[in-house]
Amino acid sequence: ALAAPGAVPTGEIIVSGSDTNAAVTLDGQPVMSGRTFLGSGIIATPETRSATVNLGSLGRVSLSPNSILSLTLGENSIGGELIAGNMQVFNKAGVAVNIKTKDNQVTNNAEQPGDFSIDVRSGETVSTIEKGEIYMATGQPTAAQLTDAQKRALWIVVPVVAAVIIIAVVASDDDDFNNFSPVR
Repeated sequence: ALAAPGAVPTGEIIVSGSDTNAAVTLDGQPVMSGRTFLGSGIIATPETRSATVNLGSLGRVSLSPNSILSLTLGENSIGGELIAGNMQVFNKAGVAVNIKTKDNQVTNNAEQPGDFSIDVRSGETVSTIEKGEIYMATGQPTAAQLTDAQKRALWIVVPVVAAVIIIAVVASDDDDFNNFSPVR
């Protein structure tokens, strides 16, 4: 079941990583695993820590080290702005996702469950999808939106097609290459 109508969606923050001296923060305050996330806030992860926000009926969001996410939860939505770093979104069917970045906006097909990442570490938004459908406001090369299974299939199909073309050219009956001009 999705969040009850009118209820403020909440989540639980789980912190992981090796350096206990470096803190994951929520709205500038250090947080530990088990902290409740209430509706909206800014989560920042240091170089040695990551964070996952379990969102119950909405799904979950994971932040890699060196990431900053302004996260806003709605009745049946996950929204916000990825300011820095990389995030992974796991949404349940019926949950709309809308994440803005400096140069783009990533949304999903809310009818399907999803599993996708958004990465802004290079200065440009790159999104890869494992499950579901996503859309980018300013577009993106199709290959970046292929699932890993589709990418593996391309590694098989492309060389096979290339081999067939090479064999066809070599085996052709065209004798133009064997003709010499009688005048030199």
